[in-house]
Amino acid sequence: MPFSNVYIGLVRKDPVTGEKVIPSMAKEWRISPGSTEYIFTMAPGIRWHDGQPLTTEDVAWSLNRIAHPPKGVVSPRAGGLLVGMVKAEALDATRVRITLDAPSSSFLERLANDWIIVLPKHVLDKKQGDALDAAIGSGPFKLLRYNPNVSIELTKNKDYFVPARPYLDGITFFLIPDDRTAFAALRAGRVLLTTVASRAISATDAELVENDPGLSRNILIERYASPTKFGFLANTQSPPWNDVRLRRAVSLALDRQAAVKVAKNAVLAGYLNPRTIWGIPLEELQKRPGYRQPKDQDIAEAKRLLAEAGYPKGLDLSLPCRQGADCEQLTPLIKSDLAKIGVRVSISPTAPNVLTEIFSKGQFRAAAYSAAAPLLDPDSALTLYTTGDGRNYSRFSDAQVDAWFKEQGRTLDQTQRLAIVRKIEERLLDLEPHPTTFFYDYLRGRWRTVKGFRSGPDLFQDENLEYAWLDR
Repeated sequence: MPFSNVYIGLVRKDPVTGEKVIPSMAKEWRISPGSTEYIFTMAPGIRWHDGQPLTTEDVAWSLNRIAHPPKGVVSPRAGGLLVGMVKAEALDATRVRITLDAPSSSFLERLANDWIIVLPKHVLDKKQGDALDAAIGSGPFKLLRYNPNVSIELTKNKDYFVPARPYLDGITFFLIPDDRTAFAALRAGRVLLTTVASRAISATDAELVENDPGLSRNILIERYASPTKFGFLANTQSPPWNDVRLRRAVSLALDRQAAVKVAKNAVLAGYLNPRTIWGIPLEELQKRPGYRQPKDQDIAEAKRLLAEAGYPKGLDLSLPCRQGADCEQLTPLIKSDLAKIGVRVSISPTAPNVLTEIFSKGQFRAAAYSAAAPLLDPDSALTLYTTGDGRNYSRFSDAQVDAWFKEQGRTLDQTQRLAIVRKIEERLLDLEPHPTTFFYDYLRGRWRTVKGFRSGPDLFQDENLEYAWLDR
């Protein structure tokens, strides 16, 4: 959240509704008849926090660097958000043109994500691409003080190009690694707003607030459908999990309803969140094998598939998982479910950085894993299963999925696009590279005195407090 207030992009999500895309640096834009060119006209008077004017060259350079990073620079989140962008060009002192390789139904949504920010070329050139220690942005707030492992203090940018904003004089972000401590700070009023990415609010915390009149009078719990899901991740290139029969058996064995009860702030799901227009509706999912109750018929079919694949007596499996709630609460459910079909699981708690490394190198057979895409839109959420994607840890590759994925992204009619997206999800449910138990709901705690702010539903979607104010 802090960087979203120091650095901004061309467009953003509406802070009132958290939905439609509205201007930010760009005061307006025009889309070509073929929907492959976007011309943005910049708002006047934008300056960097060091006083230098922000130029269209800064904008074009930043976007090109994100979409096509220089050698040795990795852009795991932001780069994926600009898939399909051919180039950005400064047409003159006020206009920037972005060219796409094909029409995109989600381009503006992706451009509005907080990862797509404009950086000061004159600063990075001097630092040869190193980190921006001084945090020189152009957003509504400037870095005042960084207290390592304690807090980040921002102060109002009095030279901000939008008249009369921001409304707040400053913001202090407290870096609280322990969720219990963070929730206690919220209850006490020391913290007035939590971030969705921090998971500082648990489902139990939310219930406590909502069932306590004293707390709920002051604190509002906000819920968002999220692009983060938990499930069984198979390395589809590594035996025995390259055999689809084993992956189908796992999916049949998973008791998704039980997992949702443990997670609480979750919804059972396929490959897309059913709380959105894109995912298969919950009512339909609950009637399907692997999702229905009771489980007897599905367990029997899972055992048959294992035997057919050459494992009539089951198999042993070491299952790495991320240290913390994933390993302590959720992975034991997978272990219990798979034991019913003869798969004997040993849980291997793994540090997040180590887990990412073994995923990136393909040095695993299967894992219990929470996967997060930046956006709920299929252009983002389904890239995890396209050939060669940097976060396709299942190493899944299917020519039909790849073709449909490209087609849906270029289909501007929503009804037609939805039909293609449904075909993709149905195929993924058949091939099961990542049998999913549920999608999380994001939870945010906010004191009711904080007004003028509503985050978008996606991860890192408009955490900018430019419009926020305190009702005291």
